Amino acid sequence: MARENRYIVGKIAYTSRTRRINQVVITWSLDGDRFSMCGEIWNGTHTDTVSGGQNLEEIAQLFPGNRKVQRMVEIWRRWHLNDMKAGSPAQEQYLRENPIDPAAYAYPKSHYDVACAALAAAGLNPDPADGYRYGSAWRTETIPADVAAEIRSW
Repeated sequence: MARENRYIVGKIAYTSRTRRINQVVITWSLDGDRFSMCGEIWNGTHTDTVSGGQNLEEIAQLFPGNRKVQRMVEIWRRWHLNDMKAGSPAQEQYLRENPIDPAAYAYPKSHYDVACAALAAAGLNPDPADGYRYGSAWRTETIPADVAAEIRSW
């Protein structure tokens, strides 16, 4: 089991308008090929979180001038749960380059259905390289060695 790592970013006035009482922490682990990351914003007594989980956009907005936080969030966006990719490398690349507007998969539509349709329209579902149908299994996308080394350096 991988060791969980923590970066204490600092304290902010999240639940108070004037007092910086809320500690912000980014937590991650890199276990072999699996990278996982999440954020926590703690209440003033550090007994519970007031924001937690995949709150990367919120943390990025709270610390716009912190280069380390911005880089961590960039890696978080790209590589979080890299062992649970729904698409082939070509499908994932297409969806990164052609992001789906969240309004397109408002209920009753799902992101999966809209992604499948977009990939089919692009001639990528199934993937012509190997016949893989988007979402039929979890696939691992290996983190490049330089990115893994950067993660370990934190």
